[in-house]
Amino acid sequence: MKNRIVSGSKECLAKGIFLWFTELNFKNKTPVMENIITGRTANLAISFEKLAKKEIGTTPKTAIILGSGLADAVQNSDVFKTVCELGEKDFTFCHLPNFSADGHKLRILLVEEKYTKEKAIVICGRKHIYEVDKDGDLKEVVRIPRALALAGITNFIHTSAVGGIDPHEPGSLILVSDHAGAELIPRGLFTGTDGDKFGPLFFHCSKLYESSIKERLVNKYSKKGVLQWHMGPNFETPAQIEILRKNGIAGVGMSMLPEVMALQQIKLNPALSCSQIKNVGIGVVANPAAGITGDAIHHADVKSVMEKTAPKIMSFISQIMREL
Repeated sequence: MKNRIVSGSKECLAKGIFLWFTELNFKNKTPVMENIITGRTANLAISFEKLAKKEIGTTPKTAIILGSGLADAVQNSDVFKTVCELGEKDFTFCHLPNFSADGHKLRILLVEEKYTKEKAIVICGRKHIYEVDKDGDLKEVVRIPRALALAGITNFIHTSAVGGIDPHEPGSLILVSDHAGAELIPRGLFTGTDGDKFGPLFFHCSKLYESSIKERLVNKYSKKGVLQWHMGPNFETPAQIEILRKNGIAGVGMSMLPEVMALQQIKLNPALSCSQIKNVGIGVVANPAAGITGDAIHHADVKSVMEKTAPKIMSFISQIMREL
């Protein structure tokens, strides 16, 4: 613990004492407690684990990350019930990332799937790469997923609003089989002074997404497909979409891939004992991609479609949880 306490700062000293007492109460050591990972991500991971054990008695194995317009999806769901909502006051010694994108207000819920009684942590909203200015910290984009993994969560179900190419009907779901566009992600997300602590610098991405979901479940709710990552915040041009269509891309979105790749990097670090991580990606078609219908794309319409599709999304997620 002493490498977390920085001299000359009462705040850092208080954080160090808090984390030391927190760790004394944990029977099973995590990579954070072994001092492999320190700093903001470590603080957040310890807080997640501490709060989960306090509220539901254990660390859940599943995290659900909900995209645009889904802040109230759990409350309006027939298959999940909220056990409690965690707020800023619960993370006394942690700095939570600031989400600025419209429709992405950060909410953290501990929930229970009503039929299996399985618990999960739900993160409503996310930080996008386009929200980080030139002096900002790119790692804030993936700090919450990294912290959840270090806290012991293994199953990650990600949702994201996407522009649909095939299918393109609003409200359609795409179960992500793979992703393209990783070369557009700024390198600082996986490198830097602490990049080697999270995982190898050269890490393979051949199996980013879980492929074990049963075909009958896929066919009932969605269509399998490859997503293209686009940095945003602008929507794509019709010319870009035509190129993607010719190359068999199902949809295009501005999130999910950075989080999944950050989790893949952690998964491949044997020192962190996170080799059981599984990623499931659900692209929610919020609008036909640019040029398909000729209509202009508006963010308000994206949020509206996501809100209307929320019950279907949450039902699919509950079924996926039973498969993992």
